[in-house]
Amino acid sequence: DSWGMEAPQFDDPFRTAEFEDVAGFPENEKVRHLRSVVATDRALAHELRREVDHLDKNLRQLQETDVKLEQLLSKDAQEVQMLHAHKQALERDLEDEKQRLAQLREARNSANHESLALRRDRKHLIAELRFLRHMAEEEEGLILVLQNSNQYLEASRGTLEASSAALAKISAELQNQISTEKDQLQLDSQRCA
Repeated sequence: DSWGMEAPQFDDPFRTAEFEDVAGFPENEKVRHLRSVVATDRALAHELRREVDHLDKNLRQLQETDVKLEQLLSKDAQEVQMLHAHKQALERDLEDEKQRLAQLREARNSANHESLALRRDRKHLIAELRFLRHMAEEEEGLILVLQNSNQYLEASRGTLEASSAALAKISAELQNQISTEKDQLQLDSQRCA
């Protein structure tokens, strides 16, 4: 893996005593041509160095962006897991409350039947019924709150899943760009070698 490595350093192939000492040669067409070739190759080497440095900078930026995206994806995944666990806990609570409500309704029905047979305890049974009805209303209100919370969690999970999918797509595109930049950098290095 060559990520994070510094850009390769290219030596100027023409900075040698052989070529720097051309001033000692008699001025003729060959010497002038040689000097022109040396100057052109030095300019090309300098331009290639600038391009390699620029590509290296872009590669580092892409690497940093990729790390940040991976951190965001990990954080989103943790949030989804937490929401899922919270949803399961709410569903268990909702099931418990449904069972309690069924027991209360059963008790209320039983009280209604008993009230027909126990006329002398009518006042007591009426108070009992009022209490049970009040409890049933409170339990129904709690169930409604739990249902609303469950709907909110479902909507939040959908939003997080959509965000995670978008981030995954961006990450894949960045990986492709990084791979392309690496291939181009290797080709440029081979050309300059």
